[in-house]
Amino acid sequence: MTRSLWLWTLVGSLLWAAEPYWTPYAFKGTEHFKYTLVQLDAEGQRTTGTYVIDISRQGEKYRIHFEGNFGDNEGSFTTTTDNPEDIGGMLMFQTMMNPWLAPLTATLFAHFFGTFAFTGVLMGNWEVGTQGRFKDDNGVTVEYAIPDECTYAGQTGRHLVVKENGQLRYELCVAKEVPLPLYEKIVDEDGGYLELTLVEYHP
Repeated sequence: MTRSLWLWTLVGSLLWAAEPYWTPYAFKGTEHFKYTLVQLDAEGQRTTGTYVIDISRQGEKYRIHFEGNFGDNEGSFTTTTDNPEDIGGMLMFQTMMNPWLAPLTATLFAHFFGTFAFTGVLMGNWEVGTQGRFKDDNGVTVEYAIPDECTYAGQTGRHLVVKENGQLRYELCVAKEVPLPLYEKIVDEDGGYLELTLVEYHP
């Protein structure tokens, strides 16, 4: 297990609660999402994108349609699945042929790669005011908090902030009844980041 994965798993265990505040991918089969995405790399180059995701129910299956653009790349992709939690794996293979999908796979569907955002941390205590701090065996100090509520696309949720040695590493906003995040920001150690914002949502 890498240090970062261990770190996020530990944060998740510290926030654990009996009843999850939010469950990812709990689609009804009628949802429409539109996101904007900004990527800043280590050299300071900024790339933007826009993504639309439409979910429809077909009996016991879910039809999921993606379309969007990132930088000079654009495209669309539609798939059907029995289990929405399998979407990350499907998208991983699609990114080889559709590079515009890569930022979406690395954020909204990152649980497939073991990213903490879709593991234990989302099962935790999301009450505003929750916070904690610890230092690991390598001397890295981690701080996590639910400092306030957050609102995007007319939906209000809870705001998670995680810092490492005082530097922002992760932000997340989720709303109880919305099956995908309202906002997500992943910050690299070199200062680059991916920032995803929900700008349109229909349940």
